[in-house]
Parts: sequence; C-alpha cells; structure tokens
Amino acid sequence: MFKAGIVKMDITPPTGLMMEGNTRVEGAKGIHDPLFCRALAVGDGKHSVLLISLDICAVKNDQAKTIRTELAGRTGLPEGSILVAAIHNHAGPATDLFYESDSAYMARMFETAADAGVAALGSMTDVTISLGTGACDDMGHIRRIRMKDGSLHMNWEGLDPAQVEGPVGRKDSEIIVLNFDAPNGERIATLVNYANHPAILAGDNFLYSRDWPGVLVDGLEDRFGGTAIFFNGATGNVNHIDVYNPRQGRGFPEVERLGRMLLEAVIPVSESASPVAEGEVRAVAGEIEIPHRYVSPQALANAREVLVRNEGKKEALVDGLGESVYASELLKLAEMQDAPAVLPLQAIAVGDVAMATIPGEPFADLALDTKAGSPFTKTMLAAYANGYQGYIPTRQAFDEGGYEVTPTSLSSCLDESAAETIVSALLDMLNKVQSLKTEV
Repeated sequence: MFKAGIVKMDITPPTGLMMEGNTRVEGAKGIHDPLFCRALAVGDGKHSVLLISLDICAVKNDQAKTIRTELAGRTGLPEGSILVAAIHNHAGPATDLFYESDSAYMARMFETAADAGVAALGSMTDVTISLGTGACDDMGHIRRIRMKDGSLHMNWEGLDPAQVEGPVGRKDSEIIVLNFDAPNGERIATLVNYANHPAILAGDNFLYSRDWPGVLVDGLEDRFGGTAIFFNGATGNVNHIDVYNPRQGRGFPEVERLGRMLLEAVIPVSESASPVAEGEVRAVAGEIEIPHRYVSPQALANAREVLVRNEGKKEALVDGLGESVYASELLKLAEMQDAPAVLPLQAIAVGDVAMATIPGEPFADLALDTKAGSPFTKTMLAAYANGYQGYIPTRQAFDEGGYEVTPTSLSSCLDESAAETIVSALLDMLNKVQSLKTEV
C-alpha cells in the first residue's frame, strides 16, 4: 500500500526585505497572507520520495542543493529522491535573483524546509492515491502577442485589442490532481499541478503574498481537509492577462477572482479522480550542460553606455525590466560564457504517474512535448524545481524576439538549443525511471 505524510511550516519573512520577481525600489511593507514550506513524503513501503514546495519566487541551484543535501543527511534518502521547488510568486522575499537575499532569513528558510521534510517522512501513514485530470483554459493566457502590423509585444503593455492579430505560441492548460486519502476516507493531502505565472501582484505591490496559488490551496483545504500542495508547470510564455479585456485589473481582488476561477476548475477534477494502481515509488536524477548565450562586443559597449547614462540605477517597473537592468545583466552574462550552465533534472514516479522537473521557466512546448513522449499514463511537469536558470524558450521564439529571449545572466542565459536538449534528457530519464519498475 502507498504511504504518505505532509507537513506545512511557516516561512513568512520579516517586513523590510526586498521582494523578488520584479524591480522595486523599496522593501516589503507588510504581510497580506503568510508564506509556507509544504513537504509531501510519498512511499511504497520500501522507497520514498520527498516533494517540497516553497512559497517563494525561485530557489537557485546552490540553495536547492543546500536543502537537498541537508535532507539527505538527516533522512538517508538519496538527493535524487528529493525535490525542492518554488511556486514563483512575485510577492515573496529576495532570493539572490534581482536583489541580494537576507542571510538570516535564508538560513531560517533552509532549516525550516529540512525540518518539514523530516517531519513529513515521520508522519507517513497508509493512503490510497487517486488521479484526476482536467483543464482550465480561461485563467491562463499566452503573453506573447502578434500585432496586425507584424510586431511582437507582451500582453501587459496595454495593447489595443483592435490591433491584435493574436497570441503566438502554445500553452498547457491541463490540471493534474493527486489525492492522498487515509483508509477511513480522511484527506491527507491534495497535490495540484497547473501552469501559470503567479504575477498578478507585481512591481507595484509591497505586501508578502502567495498570489493566486494561496487562494487555490486554502480553498482546497477548506473543501477537502488535509493539506494542499501546489507545483507550478511550464509558465514561461503564460500569465493571467487577457489581452482582449483592457479593463482587467491587478491587485488582491484579481488574485481572489482568478484564484477562485482555478479552484472551481480543480475541485471537480479532484472529486472525479480514479484510483492509482499500487506500484513502486522511484526516482532518477542527473545534470546536463547547456552553453550560455554569446554576447557580442558591440552589445557589451551598448550596455556600458546605458549604465553610464542612467548612473547604474535600476528602473522600478510594474512588469518587465528596465534598460539599466538589462544592461547590468548583459555584462554578467558576458562573464559566464567560458563555462556551460549546469541544469539539475529529475524524474519521479509513483506507480504509473510521473513528475519531470526543470530548473527554470520553460515555455509550454517543453511540457507538451515531454508529456507526449513520456512512457507513463500521466506525467506532470514541475518548473522552478531544484534550481533556477531563467526562461527556456523554444528555438522558434529566438527568431520571433520578445521579452523572454532578451539576453541576460538571470532571465535568458541559455542558448537556442536548451529546449530540445532538456526535453530529450527528460524523456531519457522518464524511460529510465519506468524501467526501474521491474527492478525494485
């Protein structure tokens, strides 16, 4: 019989810290809703995996490594059986992306994540697992927009709907739910995988919040009991903005509206879930190398001119990045070119349900192609997992241009081969973890 245990621990930062996900000129001024670390342990009686979800914008490679190494030492689990992912809310504390993190807070968060993982493993009990699938197409929107004049824009730019030709690209609107229920029917945990940017709260917000994933998990806990846990999907080209609705707002009312829209789609998926056949729990993990993007001498010269002109100051924007941020990031990218990026990848299986992980913000194509090629009955893709390597666009997107392919050391540092290389590696891992089924 499957076993599972889940623990939720508070990781809300002190006010005053800089916030991640957008460029801001001030730190957090308060707390709208608390941030948590959620740890879900799943096992088959012989082998276990540990899935950790953090209510932060991103966890960098070395930060995830710190947590996984600590947990491996304290639990005996292989690091490859431990997943550490961020939900990617743009209303959490700085974690060394745009802004330097607070070392005391980060140390506390690492310790809490490790404590939660140990506690989750210690709380494991017999469960049945059921799988539900569905879709929510209205909550997420492709954010890359082709205009009638042929130009490509982002959907947050206040575009005139009459001048829009249409969105460019694919999105993954699939909802995947795993229910973990005790033999008496009591809900232990509800896991949800869905892809959309939690960036309703952006550069004009100064309150800590989980954004719409908070509405989702709180609503599921109210409805079913137990603890809900969320893993974000391939969000690189998707957000909440409907370009055909120029009256759409931002802020907490929109967080509530769209969070409830997704919640109302997830509830029937959970309620209609079918049992997952008994099977083994197993994991495979590894690393791949991808070259960094090339920065030309002329691009470097232009970047230096921008920094001199703006005196190195970062522009605060509600969405996107200002030219000073792009310039400083380009200089950092140039320093990275002699060595490849190292991406940790992972495949986890619970019976005939799998989860593949990517350390960054992949376009939906990566999820769709991975799911289509997977040997499992159902495959989830968890992004922002075990590290952060920025956007991972398709090769076609580099030709199209746009925000996600503008080169920086942070948000777009991988060369054009990245998407194809990652999908190929993940499919190899999924096939390998499937082959372990007969060896356990």
